Amino acid sequence: MCLGLYKAGLELVLAREGAEREAYVQELKNALTRYLEPLAGPSTARPTSRPTSRARKASWNSGTP
Repeated sequence: MCLGLYKAGLELVLAREGAEREAYVQELKNALTRYLEPLAGPSTARPTSRPTSRARKASWNSGTP
């Protein structure tokens, strides 16, 4: 899946220039990151609003939602 997304995105990126190209590059990076995040864990490059597994476990053990 990742290879197919990358190859398709690369074709789009190479067909563009300037700011439009940069927008396609960023969108491709975002799509791949969102796809792989459940496997690799949250990225340190961008903040997440979701609690970490440690925070969820602590709230579960303390009885607070």
